[in-house]
This record gives sequence, C-alpha cells and structure tokens, in this order.
Amino acid sequence: MPKAAIFGGLCLTLLAANASGEDAVTLAEFSRTGDLICDMRVSGTAPTAGAPRSDLMLIVDEVGAKAGVARVISSRTIGGRPVRIYSGETGVHLVEDVSDSVKVTTLLGCEARARGGRCVRYSAVMAWHFDRGVHVNPDMAFRKLPGTSYSGTCEAWKMDGVRSAER
Repeated sequence: MPKAAIFGGLCLTLLAANASGEDAVTLAEFSRTGDLICDMRVSGTAPTAGAPRSDLMLIVDEVGAKAGVARVISSRTIGGRPVRIYSGETGVHLVEDVSDSVKVTTLLGCEARARGGRCVRYSAVMAWHFDRGVHVNPDMAFRKLPGTSYSGTCEAWKMDGVRSAER
C-alpha cells in the first residue's frame, strides 16, 4: 500500500478521534456507561433516501470493564461473541478474535452526556484486520490502520437526562 494512502487514512482516523472536541474515552468513563447499542455505517458512505440508516448494528453487553471483558452481538453474525476491553490514548478498544483476524470497535469521544455527567453516546469506528498485536498495544495497532471499515455511534441503553455535548 502506498505510504500516501496509509498517511491519509491515519490522518482521517486521528481527525475522527478528535471530532467530538474532547479527550479520548477512558476505561473509567466506559465502565460508568455500561451496555451499548452501536449504529455503524460503512466508512465513506453517506445515507441515501430509502436506504437503511445503518449497515451494522452491535450490542455490547455483559460489560465488565474492570475485568476487561464484554460480549458483542452483531447484526452480521449469529449469537454473542466475547471481546476483550483495552484502554489507550486513542480510546477504548473492544477486540473480538475471529480466527487469525480481529474485529476492533474503538470508542473515540463522547458526543452526549446525561445530566450527571455520564457519557451516553460515543463516536466509534470499527476495523477488521489481521494485526493481533492489538492485544499487546491497541493504540499502535489503531494508528497503523489505513482507515476503518465502519464508523458511527454507540449509545447507552439507559439515556435518562441526556444533554448534547458542548462542541
């Protein structure tokens, strides 16, 4: 892959991480949020009239952020799958092992908060790749990717008292 394409993808990914104008999501913040519903679109596509709003739905439940585990249910697969949770400078990474590859959903920044300050909507990206080093250094794996497969938002199950994040 040409270096220009890799650099361009990296720049887009880093811009997406800072799009909310806030710092990257922390594990402590994620543990306060709990279970999530994610609405993802193929990266680079815009919604069209009559088309479904999302290309991929994810449910993240059984969140044990302190234990570093959760379960993901995807609209593209049958049943729930275990994921490992890693915190880093770029956000919180949910890593699902699939044979020799990994699906990584990264929570980037908070887009909306409840009155008490709990984040209830995160900007997110998902990539499916072969860098299993994500289990050792998730930030390095995230930064090496030329782009993402999907982008969207992940929202908390309970959203009482929601207010928009200041931008």
